[in-house]
Amino acid sequence: MRLNRFTDYAVRVLMTAAARAPQRVTVDEVSRLFGISRHHLTRVVHRLGQMGYLATVRGVGGGFTLGQPADRIRLGRVVRQCEGHASVIDCMDDPGRPCCLLPGCRLKRALDEGTEAFFETLDRYTLADLVVSTTAATLRRTLPDAPAPRRQQAARRRTTPAQKGSGSR
Repeated sequence: MRLNRFTDYAVRVLMTAAARAPQRVTVDEVSRLFGISRHHLTRVVHRLGQMGYLATVRGVGGGFTLGQPADRIRLGRVVRQCEGHASVIDCMDDPGRPCCLLPGCRLKRALDEGTEAFFETLDRYTLADLVVSTTAATLRRTLPDAPAPRRQQAARRRTTPAQKGSGSR
């Protein structure tokens, strides 16, 4: 199954927001990072906000953050919502005229079962699963002003000036 562009961009936006959490991300940053049209990303971010996946702030200093914890956002649900509920196959030769094979054909059922298996696999993954340390580190390196991971921040706070100069590890 091939995902539409909207879904692809939606997942990238969510991964970027998860990697930068709790800091805000802007549409311009994501546009530059992935080489995606700002106009198209604005629609994606708006829709993700409507679905409750993002919390958005408009205007100067605005941007977006995750609207819920990354470990509660299921990939399968996001993809279903972005893709819609269309079947892989239409079974209509012309609008309003079904395929002549429809009464005995099992193709649609087989494809629908395959699609459901695809979504069941995606349902096993959360956004947190996608943004493992290497992915998060890559996204943080490529975005300006990205905060260090919380563990590194905590380690920096525990290091005193005397420890910094001692050279011991």
